[in-house]
Amino acid sequence: MYVLFLEVTLPELANPATMDALHHLERLFVGVAGVTNTRLLQNTEDPRVMLLEVSSRAELLEVVRQADLNLDNVKTRIWGFTLLETPSVLPSA
Repeated sequence: MYVLFLEVTLPELANPATMDALHHLERLFVGVAGVTNTRLLQNTEDPRVMLLEVSSRAELLEVVRQADLNLDNVKTRIWGFTLLETPSVLPSA
């Protein structure tokens, strides 16, 4: 299992149109073969920083690196990780 993180730092707080664009990007990954889960996260200390987490059965890092993610005034970073163990599921209280 692989996990890809796409960090997006916006020049200002996200407005509704920006959030729609980020959710659209998230939905694009859902259509990729092997993708099992996507989540869009917002940094608690700097709400301009968003993180798209994509879990998949295949490594997606090179595919995303080849995509044109250059946006005016938007900083992006990409990381790929291999899942070393299955996450523990804790009982709900």
